[in-house]
Amino acid sequence: PSLSLALIGLYFFVRWIDRDETKSLIVAAIAISLSVLIKLPMVLIGLPLLFLAWEKWRWNFLRQPALWSFAAVALLPSAIWYWHAHEVAETFYPHHFFGAGGIQIENVSWYARIARQIVTSTLTPLLFVAAVIGSFATWRRKHAGLLYGWLAAMILFIIFVGYGNRHQWYQLPLVPIAAAFGGAGCALFASKFSHAPRTLIVLSILFVGSFGLLSFKYARPVYRSRSSAELRDLGLELKRTTPEGSLIIAADNGDPTVFYYGERRGWHIL
Repeated sequence: PSLSLALIGLYFFVRWIDRDETKSLIVAAIAISLSVLIKLPMVLIGLPLLFLAWEKWRWNFLRQPALWSFAAVALLPSAIWYWHAHEVAETFYPHHFFGAGGIQIENVSWYARIARQIVTSTLTPLLFVAAVIGSFATWRRKHAGLLYGWLAAMILFIIFVGYGNRHQWYQLPLVPIAAAFGGAGCALFASKFSHAPRTLIVLSILFVGSFGLLSFKYARPVYRSRSSAELRDLGLELKRTTPEGSLIIAADNGDPTVFYYGERRGWHIL
């Protein structure tokens, strides 16, 4: 949901930049605000937004009242909420604020593992190659800088929040970035076969089929994980056998699967 709202906000922000529609700016501000409230790292969407403002006004973007209003709506609710959450963590045991300890630069092997994960199960090798090709093909396209800016922000986030990126879902914003660049790569490839439409159709079918098979290959182990499957079964059993509203203590090493499928609240035993 956080990523989807960020994409909606980005889309309407572009509409406002291109068409000067006030309603588009309002929708963009609300969508970005909800996105950051759900997941704080989605604040990185601010870098491509900043690029769009810089592209249109240069330093004069600081003199645009509409942008200051947008920033207030997009960021103030999150600032208030996360301040409150931090106060709660400071007040109550075990004094843990979510994400604490994640901002750590790790060793080379740590980032090599994340890189392998991105190329394989996050994007698939096929999309990764198409995205690399497309990133060179879009250099001079209108608004292309927002993709480069977002990609740069993600790379810095992975580096400096190295320990936090042990969770694969934090790399999820790379998917729409790669999809956009990958689409440009496919368009470039298709232009080379404009004189042979039948060949292009065959190659397109092969591309889509290969992408589907690779997606299945890399996604399958996630669904077949033995520990997660057992925790899911436990959660469903707790949902069936405990009264609604029950509080659960689960010896699950911090894995939220039991609580998610059990639809119950409670505590982890690490």
